[in-house]
Amino acid sequence: MSENGSPASTEFEFDLKLFRLSAIKKAAYRFAGPFSVELEQVSDSLVRVKLTQRQSPGQLDSSCLPNEVLDQELRETVAEETKSVRDLLLAQAFSGLSLVDPVGESADYHDDPLVIAARQMTPGAAANGGA
Repeated sequence: MSENGSPASTEFEFDLKLFRLSAIKKAAYRFAGPFSVELEQVSDSLVRVKLTQRQSPGQLDSSCLPNEVLDQELRETVAEETKSVRDLLLAQAFSGLSLVDPVGESADYHDDPLVIAARQMTPGAAANGGA
């Protein structure tokens, strides 16, 4: 509570050239329990977030919002950068076929289709650690 009896509030402004609106929304949502959250688009490139403390103080401190926005932005960046790997892993997991190495996946080890045994039998392989 502020000195005049109204709930304490804090405002932050975020540049949409630096942070995605979705990251700002996710971060603001984390504060929605102990705070009333208001988002306002001030201009094409600026969003204002106002946190007003509810009657019972929460566990989160409103000053943590910028760190949470940065955290959410980085999560989105990592998700974007690893999307192709994640998609390949999911496709492999749910596919009945091997998408990476179809020969090595289904071959009989006696046939040695990847010529693994031949590599281990070459002269000097023991000295090179089997390579």
